[in-house]
Amino acid sequence: QTPEAWASELEQAIGHAADHLSLYQLTIEEGTPFHALHAAKKFIIPDNDHAADLYALTQEITTAHGLPAYEISNHARPGAESRHNLTYWRYGEYVGVGPGAHGRFVEHGRRTVTIAERMPETWANLVEAKGHGVTGG
Repeated sequence: QTPEAWASELEQAIGHAADHLSLYQLTIEEGTPFHALHAAKKFIIPDNDHAADLYALTQEITTAHGLPAYEISNHARPGAESRHNLTYWRYGEYVGVGPGAHGRFVEHGRRTVTIAERMPETWANLVEAKGHGVTGG
């Protein structure tokens, strides 16, 4: 993707965004179709230098539109930052509900971490059997 093409796409996205925009670079995970395509050179991602150039361009454009970065991938007008994101990164408390959800909260004076079963059907069976789908933490 050229810087010009990315700038055009980003300008369009900003035109549709209200107060918040999340912009993530694709991460290739082993065992995924993208990984197989990437290994076969059928799906190319930017090298580190090109990715850094696109990131710098992103910061320039979003800031110019009043959407400065408040995290590496998230941009918002002041006061419109995602409360969930800020809570997560500030190690605050949150409850995770549903398949694959994670939670961190204080219970009886102790910090508790929960991890729910990822597979929806297995999670639902656990909820039926145990009243919850938490499998770790």
